[in-house]
Amino acid sequence: MEAKYVKDKSFREELLPRFNANKKHELTSEEIKLKELHRKISEDKKISWDLSTKEINRLRKEGKYKEAERIEDTRQLLSDLL
Repeated sequence: MEAKYVKDKSFREELLPRFNANKKHELTSEEIKLKELHRKISEDKKISWDLSTKEINRLRKEGKYKEAERIEDTRQLLSDLL
């Protein structure tokens, strides 16, 4: 229940501190592991994005435009999915 829907102000003032206190909880070990995993995935995505950009530029310098375009298209599709 959100406090803004309660018309009785005394009840709302009593409810609000408890509502906010429930939001501030200690992270469990599972939540910490999930946050670390999310951080690693984000870093890996950035690294792979940077590497694919370097690969695209290298292929273009070598005159392999179709391969560079294929990598760009694949990267865009993956970006849209994530």
